[in-house]
Amino acid sequence: MIVGTVVTRSHLARAKLLAQSIKRFNPEVKVVVSLLERYNQQDISMYPHFDEVVLASQTWSGNFNQAIFKYSAQEEASCFAGALLIDYMFHRYPNENQVVLLDCDMEVLAPLQDLESRLARCSILLTPRRLSSSNDHGDTRYGVYDAGLIGVNRTPSGLAFVRWWMDRSERYSSVDYDTKTQSWPDEQKWLNQVPALFEGTQVLKHAGYNVADWNYNEREISQDGGSHYLANGETLYIKHFHHIDNREKDSAEYVKKHPILSALTKQYTDRLDALGRGRDDSIPWSYQFFASGEPIQPSTRMLYRNNLFLEEKYPNPYELSNEFFEWGMFGEVPPAVQPEVDNKPNSIVAGDTTLSIVRRGSKPPQRSMKKNLKKSKTLSNQVQSHSTSTSSTGKLLVSSRSSVKKQHTWSFPHRRAIPLLHNRTTSRRRVGTR
Repeated sequence: MIVGTVVTRSHLARAKLLAQSIKRFNPEVKVVVSLLERYNQQDISMYPHFDEVVLASQTWSGNFNQAIFKYSAQEEASCFAGALLIDYMFHRYPNENQVVLLDCDMEVLAPLQDLESRLARCSILLTPRRLSSSNDHGDTRYGVYDAGLIGVNRTPSGLAFVRWWMDRSERYSSVDYDTKTQSWPDEQKWLNQVPALFEGTQVLKHAGYNVADWNYNEREISQDGGSHYLANGETLYIKHFHHIDNREKDSAEYVKKHPILSALTKQYTDRLDALGRGRDDSIPWSYQFFASGEPIQPSTRMLYRNNLFLEEKYPNPYELSNEFFEWGMFGEVPPAVQPEVDNKPNSIVAGDTTLSIVRRGSKPPQRSMKKNLKKSKTLSNQVQSHSTSTSSTGKLLVSSRSSVKKQHTWSFPHRRAIPLLHNRTTSRRRVGTR
């Protein structure tokens, strides 16, 4: 069995602790780390509990820069990279038949022979976020199953699931909150469909796996002498320390009410600090910047992710800039330098054109997302005649705050049609509604 995890440089201490805990109880298990950064470092690869460290960009044959640019948060990007890592491990280790993906902020607290035997009897192993219906609303928002622990067996059904999940995670790993549906359309909700689509899917209904803050209310943590922990009387195999920074701020009353759980958290954080958490946390994500070093704004990523025309025309968005997405993509220049018809004070002559000057200290106004969407209609007019061949397409209307609606066609896996942006009247006429 192979265990893989995805980590950024700032969360490296978490991955080290996970690898330590795996090797403590299961020294024969291989640990593969996908480093979600532009470059690897020798001190990371030489860590004794990592069997292999691979750059996330090397786990996929597609355009990684284009795919990763769409995600503004490291957690979103890790969701996409996790599906790629499962596929990579199956190809990299042809003699291994069982692959398990774990979040880097987990700790193994017991031998994993039970998990290995369960995975050997199925094709796909999923862990539900909860074992009771105590919070149905939470399941509709985040999904029924947690992507932090997924097992896949080398069977036709298991390999088909990996390809299916990769296709969807490439574009739909975003966690942008939808105020209308009150949900996050991230990769985790795709897992809701897996039991119905793939044969041999097993749901791991064991209280000792993936114990996290969202299911504390239904799992009583106890200790059976020494370091043997129990969850509802069953062996606690894997603890998920999700949002550990928040758990460190638990009140004295909470600590008194949950002494064993609080002790586990304190023990985990102390080990993280010993592994360099304080040093690593301050390291910025290398995919957070353009090639020029300019930080990427979330609105820039959103524009690129929601405009398929931009993806086709600019396959490496890291070579661009925020200014380009705000002005250049529309063939305009920022208001800092605008052509003037007449000569005015505070102006200069450049060739045959007189240019006005915005004095130092003044800042050009930034166009809002609403205005950018309106201006994007210009792009639609430029590509009206462009034809794209797709196998099966569907139409999708996505509303913005204004009356602007975006209509585009989609298909899988990678060939997509050009998006068209229209106002409300045009969109209604196109879809045939009154």
